Amino acid sequence: MKRQIKRVLSAVLCVLLLYTAVPLTVSAADSGTCGENLTWTFNAETGELTISGTGRMDDFDDYPNYAPWLTHQLEIKTVTISDGVTTIGENAFPYCTKINSVTIPESVTSICEDAFSHCWSLADVSIPSGVTSIGEYSFFCCDSLANVFIPSGVTEIGYNAFGSCSSLTAISVDENNPVYSSDKDGVLYNKDKTLLIQYPIGNARNSFVIPDSVTTIGDSAFDDCDKIEHVTIPDSVTTIGSAAFFDCTNLTKLMIPESVITIDRSAFYGCDSLTSVFIPGSVTTIGLNAFCDCKSLTAFTVAVENPAYSNDTNGVLYNKNKTLLIQYPIGNNRDTFTVPSGVKRIGDDAFRYCDSLLNVTISEGVTTIGSMAFDWCRELKEVTIPKSVSTIEAEAFRYCESLVHVTIPFGVRQISTRTFERCESLESVTIPESVTIIGNGAFEECYNLPSISIPNSVKSIGEEAFYDCRNLTSIIVPDGTTTIGARAFSSCDHLVFVHIPASVTEIGEYLFVRFFVSPAYICSDTEDCFAKTYAEENGIEFRVCKGHDPIAIQNFVPSRTVDFCTTLQFTAVVNDLPEGAEVHWFIDGKDAAEGETYTAKNVKKAFTVQAKTIKDGQTLAESETEKVNVKNSIFDMIVAFFRWILRKLPIVEQAYLGIQYRED
Repeated sequence: MKRQIKRVLSAVLCVLLLYTAVPLTVSAADSGTCGENLTWTFNAETGELTISGTGRMDDFDDYPNYAPWLTHQLEIKTVTISDGVTTIGENAFPYCTKINSVTIPESVTSICEDAFSHCWSLADVSIPSGVTSIGEYSFFCCDSLANVFIPSGVTEIGYNAFGSCSSLTAISVDENNPVYSSDKDGVLYNKDKTLLIQYPIGNARNSFVIPDSVTTIGDSAFDDCDKIEHVTIPDSVTTIGSAAFFDCTNLTKLMIPESVITIDRSAFYGCDSLTSVFIPGSVTTIGLNAFCDCKSLTAFTVAVENPAYSNDTNGVLYNKNKTLLIQYPIGNNRDTFTVPSGVKRIGDDAFRYCDSLLNVTISEGVTTIGSMAFDWCRELKEVTIPKSVSTIEAEAFRYCESLVHVTIPFGVRQISTRTFERCESLESVTIPESVTIIGNGAFEECYNLPSISIPNSVKSIGEEAFYDCRNLTSIIVPDGTTTIGARAFSSCDHLVFVHIPASVTEIGEYLFVRFFVSPAYICSDTEDCFAKTYAEENGIEFRVCKGHDPIAIQNFVPSRTVDFCTTLQFTAVVNDLPEGAEVHWFIDGKDAAEGETYTAKNVKKAFTVQAKTIKDGQTLAESETEKVNVKNSIFDMIVAFFRWILRKLPIVEQAYLGIQYRED
């Protein structure tokens, strides 16, 4: 099911990219060339695409080098390749989802990479005897393909050539083929059946016994097989390949024999029904993600004599001396966990997709939190990071949607790429003075983050570092920073301004891109700076501001008109409020209230509002003044009365006033 969703999404994306790439003013061509001596024609009435000529078809790629007939991608129903064509090029017909018939002539010797990938309606294909090579992913995700016959001349079949073909019940190989073979169950092997290459995942059986001759279960051999519940692995097998059982969501019974030495990366990734795994003493290599996203997995048990791996009483998988935490069993329902004190590194993807944990304490002694270590731990609310941690790798806490507060310890030098992306509940982050780089997308889509204090040690702010941080009102880039990446503050819809020091010499494109709201402005201590040049070149307002205190107005309009008896709430956005200073609200020029907010209840007449910071009777800073007009005709009063009757009063609108320090 997960793979099906991915297929649909990828197909939609592919089609969208293709059609948005084609200029709207140019009609789709019906003919053209596709090789030195090849031409193509498309008949819109019949949906037939014909490739004619002699020689090799061109290889294709993404825009602008996609196959020219893909402008008819959703119209092509049949493909006829004329005799004389020798090669079907790379990416020739990807996502042509309406193709149901293909005629391949005897002259073809090679079917290249991704040639027919995601041709979902292709139910039958006859591979001619002249073909010697079938490229990787060439028929990948051909969901209607039920049977495949491999002729004797084929000596090369690429990775996943028939992978994820959900209706494929059998792969048959000519008995005279010198490289490949098949069995009565329609499984594809090498000639002597020591390598199991491809299991036909459309077969309805729910169990399978791998022959005793097999020593290696190939990469992606059972990938996406959601019917298999039990696989018997013989003690002849020494290697379980990469993604061998990827997304076998109903696989419940697994016994890894004592002969297995290597379990490669992602071997059992997404096996949602596995509840426990026993690692025998023979296993010396477990690849990255080997048991990631196994949603029912409650415990690992490792043979005591295993020289490379171990487990603890919680069923967590470690290296032998427990300095590396490799995999937490995410099907366990405990809500708290403490990483043991002997651990030095939390491995890549170690807790990924764990929805049960609410609180994790990382003990002193851990120095590294690996890439994606807590990625998609959506319920994780608290994580304690000790002072010993010096490295937090890319995407370590990405999509931790419930995480509220984070303190990064001193010693960490870089907030890596997308470390806290989509931590949408994050309210505060403490960044130490040791950090010099804020990486690409480090805080992207942290919707709830109201402010960020960037330390003076930071020299570089990456692309999209604070993209779509909708609650940020101001950002002060510290002196010493030299680079701000593209789109660093785009879609920060409440951002009033960014203070950029004269030390910044490089700013990427689209620093602010926002819709429906006015753009923020750039300010600096001096006009003699790159920030001013960038602002002028990109049509952004620039202001000279003394120090770091120019907090201006969020959602400010010089004049607004509201309904009779509306209640308005104004909020002062103050940055670095001096000690002892207070915010005062001036209504019609008179000091009327103190505090960060001011509420004008049931307004009946026009007034002006302004906020100031005052200390010891002296005005330190002041906002711009807003004029509020009120609709107060007899009709407006009657409307307000009926609203009150209907208990819809007060009508609350939000307004925001910021503080701007005076320029001397």
